Amino acid sequence: MTPQSTVCYDTTIKELFNDFLVYSTVVMFLLFVLPFGVVLVCSGLMVKKLLDPGDLREPMSQRSKQKSVKMIVVVLLAFILCFSPFHVNRSIYYTFRYLDKHVSCSMLEVASMAYKVTRPLASANS
Repeated sequence: MTPQSTVCYDTTIKELFNDFLVYSTVVMFLLFVLPFGVVLVCSGLMVKKLLDPGDLREPMSQRSKQKSVKMIVVVLLAFILCFSPFHVNRSIYYTFRYLDKHVSCSMLEVASMAYKVTRPLASANS
């Protein structure tokens, strides 16, 4: 009887993993960190303008301004709740892959399963 061998879930060839790691990092920066930074700065400027009591010429009531601020916060929270789990999980998965010998196959399988759950969540934001 021959011993059984276990093959862990893997998405890239080991020889190409370092290139894929660089690609994945660039994608995360361009598709998550940078857009989130832009959304955060723009939202912050809008909230600052809405909460500025200095301009009396604006006909917008205080209640309307508060509703607008709440809507901005809701949009930011939706962005964070939809995209963060996917990108954090993906980073954890690639960290596990990078540490190759120090991570069990079951941990890679759990990270892979979490990826399958968080990816549709990221798409739901669109």
